[in-house]
Amino acid sequence: MRNTFYGLLLLGLVGCETRQTATTEARVTPPAAVKQSEVVQPAVQPRQDTTDYSEESSWVMGAHAEQLDTLLRIDGKSYRLRMRAQSDSSARLQYIQKPVAGESRQMIDTIRGVDASFTYELYDGQGKRLFQRVLRKPEFYKAAGHDLTINSVLIGPDFVGYNAPRKALLFSQSFVPDGTDVGTQCFLMLGLDGRVRMLIEGNWAGGNEADCGVAQAINGATILTCQELILPNGRRMNLQKKNAELVAAFFLSDSTLFVAYDYVTHQLVKLEEGGQGIEEVRDPRLQRTANAQILDLTGKPLAAFRYDGFSNELGYLVPRRYVWQTSTYYLLDEARNSVHLISQQHPENPQELKLSQLEKFQAPRRPLERAIKLYGSSGQAHLLYVDTRTGRIRHQINI
Repeated sequence: MRNTFYGLLLLGLVGCETRQTATTEARVTPPAAVKQSEVVQPAVQPRQDTTDYSEESSWVMGAHAEQLDTLLRIDGKSYRLRMRAQSDSSARLQYIQKPVAGESRQMIDTIRGVDASFTYELYDGQGKRLFQRVLRKPEFYKAAGHDLTINSVLIGPDFVGYNAPRKALLFSQSFVPDGTDVGTQCFLMLGLDGRVRMLIEGNWAGGNEADCGVAQAINGATILTCQELILPNGRRMNLQKKNAELVAAFFLSDSTLFVAYDYVTHQLVKLEEGGQGIEEVRDPRLQRTANAQILDLTGKPLAAFRYDGFSNELGYLVPRRYVWQTSTYYLLDEARNSVHLISQQHPENPQELKLSQLEKFQAPRRPLERAIKLYGSSGQAHLLYVDTRTGRIRHQINI
């Protein structure tokens, strides 16, 4: 499905019509919108978690150096991890790309490029090399596709972290063709002996890219690859849905995850001026159903609600901020004229506050207020002033 979308993406987006689609919804009752007066903060707050887990999964294309050394600790001992990427102009790569469904044979293209090596080395505290693993571009074909891998500029590996339950090292590897906004991100797991445990597709960029990146829970039991959750029992849970695009997937805490979907499909159409393009197809009935879920780290749904606040330029983006003093995530939903509150302590009970019901901000700013700025899908900036003692919010449109 991914390679087909890349082919369609290069033709451009046009038009819009509706088509009946089918999907499966979590059997969780969506929460009703509440009034601000009903937002209750506990009298005695548990220990606040200052970590914004949702920010740990951001992916910036091409931001990784060609060579990187890092120190890490495994079971209390110090280790050094060395990673590097190197082009090999002596090894030429070629791939004949066949047309996707609906394209003529004139769309057949031959892709040419040079090979590259990606080297991973682990050393102990005394400098002894424990393993060296070298992967080359063709070994990423299955996960990233021939076209993106061969055409990609040289980008070094990104170290995600050590995974203690699996005694493995986690990496992401990006492939981005020169001069384009199209790319893909792979997930790689290496054992401490250097063997490849897993190499699969993660996220992609250049059209309907999910607001997501390779990440793991604090305890390492659950791993997010964007397309999948790797669960504590080893089972892989597919986060993709039929007739839908994954909008976002990110951790909310060391025990919960947020996922959201855009119920849309794409199809090839003939343009009046000639050639082909693609158009979005939406089923109006699905635009009113719950499309956001909060999951525990076994994949079990804890809550579901409707969220329309995402934007989608070259990729999806969910405007959000975490306020550690209230242990709450604030997700702006400009399309619904609201803000969604997700508590770390009670993620099963998300709340939706209408912006029109919030107290309008008037200077001065109060001593216990924390100001957060969120940009809506229209580009308009919204300032929320959160009282860190009571949880009450004042709202201001930033001009």
